Amino acid sequence: VVGEVLDDASPPTAGLSDWSRRPLGALQLEYAAGDVAALPPLAAALARRTGPQRLAWAQEESLSRLTRALVPTDPLEAWRRIPAAWVLTTAERQALCHLAAWREVEAERRNLKPWGVVSDAVLVDIVRRDPRDLGDLAGNRLMPKGVVKRHGERLLELLRETPERDLAPLADTPRRKARQHLLRAWAHGAESRLGIAAGLVLPLHVLDRVLTGSRGWPSGTWRDEALGEELDALLRGELGLVLDLEAGAAPTRDTNS
Repeated sequence: VVGEVLDDASPPTAGLSDWSRRPLGALQLEYAAGDVAALPPLAAALARRTGPQRLAWAQEESLSRLTRALVPTDPLEAWRRIPAAWVLTTAERQALCHLAAWREVEAERRNLKPWGVVSDAVLVDIVRRDPRDLGDLAGNRLMPKGVVKRHGERLLELLRETPERDLAPLADTPRRKARQHLLRAWAHGAESRLGIAAGLVLPLHVLDRVLTGSRGWPSGTWRDEALGEELDALLRGELGLVLDLEAGAAPTRDTNS
């Protein structure tokens, strides 16, 4: 991205090296220094490309994300950040909530990213297969042997101890699932039409609120300015979606409303 925006040669590649080991190597240090040095000119170039309105939107969203990042997170909410959670059953989500909460605590204890302990894909595989012993746990050929060796017994124990929790909003009924898929299709259509990433249009915490019947975001925010009228019309049934092979799900007004 830096090379594309600034038309510079790409820095040395060290992104896939082991950043948890100390001391860092010369190539890693050079890579990290290049990333930091590129930030001011990259920010200036992106600001020029964006224009005043979208720059204000980006600054508002950046501040919002920074504010949320500084608030201590509840480990029991970590499961919501796993995309596949939305296609699991209630029992599977309860197990995923329990395992993801443990992973958050373990990651903090070891000063790792959560996926550095166990990946999202592995957690989802575990709750779907519901293994009874280490043999079952290792039964999937894609299951990392290191996970089984280091955390296998603990993961099985957590599965057996999974408590029932109210994880609403849940898209378990056909109507709720349809509503969720419609909103996601609309968000991806907005990405194609407006150039705003679907993950910014409807991040999980916003989608949560919309699925419970809420507006999703306060009045006066950038999402309200850019997308509020369209989302309101969609939720009122005054706006439908049609499949556009170029633009994805494109909105169309209901002429009967």
